Amino acid sequence: MLSCCRLVFTSLVLFGFHTASAVTLFAPDTFNGSTSALGWTEGGGFNSTKPTVITSGGPDGSNHLLNVSNGGGGAGSRLIMWNDSPKWTGDYLGAGATMVSFDIANDGPNDVDVRLAFNGAGGWFVTPSASVTSGSGWQDLSFALDGGSLSHATGGTAAFSDTMGGVSRVELIHHPSGTFSAGGGGAVLRGQAVEADVRFDNFEIIPEPSTGALLLLGSLLVGRRRRA
Repeated sequence: MLSCCRLVFTSLVLFGFHTASAVTLFAPDTFNGSTSALGWTEGGGFNSTKPTVITSGGPDGSNHLLNVSNGGGGAGSRLIMWNDSPKWTGDYLGAGATMVSFDIANDGPNDVDVRLAFNGAGGWFVTPSASVTSGSGWQDLSFALDGGSLSHATGGTAAFSDTMGGVSRVELIHHPSGTFSAGGGGAVLRGQAVEADVRFDNFEIIPEPSTGALLLLGSLLVGRRRRA
């Protein structure tokens, strides 16, 4: 038993060494019990369309996040939100993060084509788009984060590892197809204009199975030691 604990402790130390600035795993953004948007924002002069916590009607009946866009042109025309918080920035590769999942419901008049985008030294990398039909109700979306699934959109060195090894911002946009452009000195990847009313819940970064099992075993051992 002692040798097993030593092995797990050594593995956790090595894992922690590589992920000191890593993103947070096993901590979904549920928006429950608070009106905080947990770092999800639209910034700038888009106050009328910033993500807002709604206190009922989520996939489990509880809180969720609403984001709207006006379509047309000007401020608030694009479906976009981003997160710069420590939970969502840092070393995705070192953390063993392989997927981001969340619940989504499209209550607006148009279908939306959702992508996740990640910014870092390599520039913006984006997932393929996932079409969410108007009026389709709550559903789960998952986006793989491997080098074969993400593509370089614009900016930086264009190296996957340069961005995913040090993500400075994660963003969600509506962008069905076509070329990408960045604004704000490269800090914002522009989506496309759409009139939309979209709801989100349970944003979560998911690790590879071996990493998840190791972290869970480590937490169980720590809990057992504290009770001893």
